[in-house]
Amino acid sequence: MASVTTSADRPGGSCASRRLPRARRRGLRGLAVQASAVALAMSAFASQAAATPTVALNANLQPETLGASTNVSVGFRISAVKGQRPDQLRSFSLVLPAGMGFFSTSLGIATCSEQMLLAEGAAACPREATMGSGEVITEAPFGSQSFSETAPASIFMTQANDGHTTMLFYFDGSIPVIATLVVPAEVLTPTGTSLSVISSQVPQITTAPGSEDLAILGLQMTIGPRHIVYYKRVHGHSVPYRPAGLAIPEVCPKGGFVFGGNFSFADGSVVHNTAAVPCPAHAATRRGGRGSGRK
Repeated sequence: MASVTTSADRPGGSCASRRLPRARRRGLRGLAVQASAVALAMSAFASQAAATPTVALNANLQPETLGASTNVSVGFRISAVKGQRPDQLRSFSLVLPAGMGFFSTSLGIATCSEQMLLAEGAAACPREATMGSGEVITEAPFGSQSFSETAPASIFMTQANDGHTTMLFYFDGSIPVIATLVVPAEVLTPTGTSLSVISSQVPQITTAPGSEDLAILGLQMTIGPRHIVYYKRVHGHSVPYRPAGLAIPEVCPKGGFVFGGNFSFADGSVVHNTAAVPCPAHAATRRGGRGSGRK
């Protein structure tokens, strides 16, 4: 699992603020501003409802060099209410930090299709359609027992949907929990923002007649050039090269790079959470100074 720093609500107030060092207060204000922006973006994709499950969000950037290509790792883990089986996840949206969009990457210069994946598996897709990889955690009830499985995931570029960059998550598991599953995800940009939102509708996954549907308990994905090699023709020869990943902004905001997550469940509940990747040591901050964050 990638390293994670998860933001949480902190008690505030004028008295508490005066007891904190000035640099710390600025960091907290910056994180609060970012978290508010992410929350506004997420609210465009879900309605408010009572949140019953708990969803832990994690994020990581490797390498974390400002202005450079990186591998973006982001994921979530769902915990059900104690004594209950997890409810089915129906949709999720993962909000990338401002300025960390898909416009800068050369990943996904070819496309694959859902039909190809279901018929022949990941080997049927062009190498140049590969965007990244990961894993999915699922659970399915069979009789009085529940079976869980962690299955590998591959991420491919597919044809754009209504002008939006669209990816396919391909989960290659085993029976009885999950065999083969393809879940599309669109990359959306809320109006008036520089945010990229990876948004997906999770299909209803039936396991056996009379049984409850399969539940997705977690997803971990890395979008980036790590372990990916493309090929191009140069003077009649096939030459390998590594594509560029998503670019980290040249300036790190106060409080670090904040990721957001919005998760909707079959019972109507909605859960929001954020995770922050601290600024690298000695990074330039949004105000032009030097950050004090550490990895």
